This record gives sequence, structure tokens and C-alpha cells, in this order.
Amino acid sequence: ADINAECEVASLTAPTATDNCSGELTGTHSVALPITASTTVTWTYEDGTGNTSTQTQEVIIADQTAPVADLAELDDISAECEVTSLTAPTATDNCSGELTGTHGVALPITTSTTITWTYEDGAGNTSTQMQEVIIADQTAPVADLAELGDITAECEVTSLTAPTATDNCVGTITATHDATLPINTQTIITWTYNDGNGNTSEQTQNVVISDVSNPVPDNATLADINAECEVASLTAPTATDNCSGTVTGTTTDPIEYTEQGTYVVSWNFDDGNGNSINVNQNVIINDDTDPTISCIDNQTKQLSEDETIYAVSGTELDPTESSDNCNDFSVTNDFNDLSTLDGAEFPIGLTTVVWTITDGANNETQCSFDIEVKAFVPINMMEQNGISIYPNPTNGIINFEFANNNTQQLKISDLKGKTIIEKNNVQKTEIIDLYNFVNGIYIIKIQTDNEIFITKIVKE
Repeated sequence: ADINAECEVASLTAPTATDNCSGELTGTHSVALPITASTTVTWTYEDGTGNTSTQTQEVIIADQTAPVADLAELDDISAECEVTSLTAPTATDNCSGELTGTHGVALPITTSTTITWTYEDGAGNTSTQMQEVIIADQTAPVADLAELGDITAECEVTSLTAPTATDNCVGTITATHDATLPINTQTIITWTYNDGNGNTSEQTQNVVISDVSNPVPDNATLADINAECEVASLTAPTATDNCSGTVTGTTTDPIEYTEQGTYVVSWNFDDGNGNSINVNQNVIINDDTDPTISCIDNQTKQLSEDETIYAVSGTELDPTESSDNCNDFSVTNDFNDLSTLDGAEFPIGLTTVVWTITDGANNETQCSFDIEVKAFVPINMMEQNGISIYPNPTNGIINFEFANNNTQQLKISDLKGKTIIEKNNVQKTEIIDLYNFVNGIYIIKIQTDNEIFITKIVKE
């Protein structure tokens, strides 16, 4: 028959056999005792004369009983911060005897949790038991310094060095503050140490702001402001303040200057915290640039038959340009002592006109031009200059002889000034026909290398 057991078989009862000669024989086996795993036992019957027979018997080891915990209930494990090690509970097994529980929890345990202890007998039978781990930090951090020193600054505090505290669970804790940076007024900072487990402690620290430094001008000596005409507006200099940064100077002195001279402007730099400094600056107005004036080119004016003087019309003889760097000037001429020659009357002959421009600083410049006024020359007088014009009056044909004159241009105009005939590079003799023109008086203008002659001719 099979032998059944849960844990082991410590001994075996030998079966028997009957031998024809030896009578009753007891079987033998080679299995090591105790037997702890299912196996087949082979029993051998031997009669002592070399004759044997065998018989097998099944040994079935089948443990079906789970271990039983030694304690009916495990106590809770309580800690403030963490559990770094666990004491394993035990159980008693019908086969294995005393067993130690195992768990699958990662150490250290930093939050409350439930541990499942497992007892296993090695035969596939297990039992479990629960144990509560309660993590409850109730201790606030303790500041490393009993008192925090004052923070002093002249202008502002842009950063803070956080103090530290020591916590029973977290270790070193860095404080946080309730201030808004930068801090530019005297205040009290509250530092808070928080261990992250609902426990906090606080510590205060004084911030003392006291500015006692004057602004420093960006230029120790302000450069003189030099101008020839005027200073329309002064540019305020600046200074650098340890607290306010750039400080722009202010002054109660005028900032516009238009008259020649040297002036002293006092600039004040105030940082707004009761600290200020004054710096002087010279303003020098000194015009030493001459004005400019440009005269027209030399002029030649030809009078008509009935004219004895040349009357100027408008600005034809006035300077073409007059200017001054300061735009403060006057212009006069030495012919009529006025600022224009409009209406002036020049006699026949050569006249030199000198224009003078004078600025507000008495700088002056001159320019001049010549005007030559020529009288009307009757035809009969032109022969004295080697020029012949005939007949006069004419019914259309006009003869010109220029003898030794090099005539550049011959022009005939009506009384309205309209040119009706013009010839350049004139020959020594020329013939002009006025047949197709209406009867009347015509003006003849002859230009040689040296002179201009104007006369008139009548067509009948």
C-alpha cells in the first residue's frame, strides 16, 4: 500500500516474502531516511542463494497545512520620519517548524503604509499577516541661529541669503521669505521654515536702508560750451548715484543765451535721498566768423538815344548772396549807402560799387563790381569807330561796313524789344533787307571785341 505523509517518513515497515527454501524473508531497501519528498521505494527479497525478487511501494509526501502566525495580531509601528528596518514576525509550520515572515516593502519607509508579512513553508503553503506603519512628523524645524543679524544697505537689497534650520526628519531646511525684491525701504522680513509635513517655524530679520552718499558727476569738470551765435538750449549733464543711478542735473540759471559774453551755469545733482552736489559750467558766446557776400559780375549798360543816365530797376545790381553764421547782419553799398541799388542812377562812364556786410559781432566782408554806362551812338558818329551804316532812312536795304572791327554779333530789334534779325560771326561787309518788315524805327545793336554800339535806323 502507498505510504502518505505531510512532512516526512522517518521509518519504513519492511514487507515480507516467502521463499521455497528459506521460508519467510524480510524485504530490504536503499532509500535514505527520513524521506522528505515523494519517491518510489524498491523492496528487495533475497533468499541467500543468489535468488532475488523485488517489489515497489509509493511514498507520497504532500504538505497541505499552512504555517500559523505565532502572534494573533501584530502591533502598529509608529515613527515621525521613517522606518529604516523591520523586525520580522514568526510563524510555526507543521513541517518546517518556525518560519520568519518576509515582505515586499522598500526601505526606508517614509509614508504611512500597510505591510503584508508572508509565511511560506517551502511546500507551497503560505499564510499572511498585516502590520500597520504610521509615519506622523509632529516636530517643527529648529533655526540654526538663535537670532538673525540685520541686513544693511545704502540703496536697496536685490538678493537675500536664506538662513537654515534643522528638522528631525528632513535635515537641513532653507527658509523662504515674505519680502518683494528689490527692497528699497526699511522693513522686517519674516523667514519661514517648512518641513513639508505641516510643521513650520518662523524667524524675523531687519533690513536697514540708509543712503548717505552724494551723486558723482559723470565728468568731474564740465566742459565749456562754446558758441558763436547762441545757445538755444543747454543739455543737462548727468551724474551717477549709488542708489538712484543716473541723476540729471537741474539749474535755476537760464538755459538759453543769445548775446556775446561768458556766463556761469550752476548745475545741481540731487539723488532724492537728501544728498546733492553742485557743479559749475561756463557758457561762452563769441562770434569770430566773418559774414559772406557775393557780388554780381562787372556790368556794361548801353543807354538809348534819349538817355543820359542808367536807372537801376529792382535788385539787378544787388549782391547775389549775403549770409552770416548767426543770421545777424546788415548790408550797405558805398554808392547810395543803402541796402539796395534799386532806383540808383549811374552816370555815363565807369563806376566801382563796394558792398559791405557787417554782422552783430562787427565782423565784416566786402565785395565789389564795376558798372560801365555807355551813351547812345548816332550812326554818323559810328564812322569815327570804323563802322558805316547806310542809307538811313532806308526803303529796305541796309549796308554795313565794319572796316578793322571784329564784329561778333549784329542784332536788329523793333521798338518793343523783339529781335527780328540776328547774325553772329559778322563779315566785314553785310547787307540786311528789311523789305518784308513794316515801316518804322528799328534798333541796331553791334557787338565788337571791345564794345557794344546801339543806334537806330528808320524804314520808310
